[in-house]
Amino acid sequence: MKLTVEAENLKDIIERRYDLDLLDSRRHTRFIHARCLFSQLLKEKGYGCFAISKMLHKNHATILNYFENFKWFVKMDEEFRESYEQINEQFQANSVIYEELREVDLKKQLVLLQKENKLLYLRNQKLKKQLEEAVN
Repeated sequence: MKLTVEAENLKDIIERRYDLDLLDSRRHTRFIHARCLFSQLLKEKGYGCFAISKMLHKNHATILNYFENFKWFVKMDEEFRESYEQINEQFQANSVIYEELREVDLKKQLVLLQKENKLLYLRNQKLKKQLEEAVN
């Protein structure tokens, strides 16, 4: 399943934090923690177990297990809890940006930026001309 922009953003955040490929099938603790965080944060955003399982190339039972393990990890592992809080904060901050700028808004922003760019170019040309006249 193709990742949504939101899920891709979260995947990038987690992969940078843990320095790994989230889709790697290794069962080392840091891989499990990373996939567990990914699953939990998407669950909190309203994604279903099936959708998350397709994104991670796992079956739904594995994702359900991650949800249960998350509770245990947060309770018992200080480093995991800190990672969760930091990743969640960064993810929420980025999500606001993506939610606010939908496609229509992005097109409007693009048009406004193009107009502003043109005005700045013209102003720059005018200033260059004035500078040349002042020097001569």
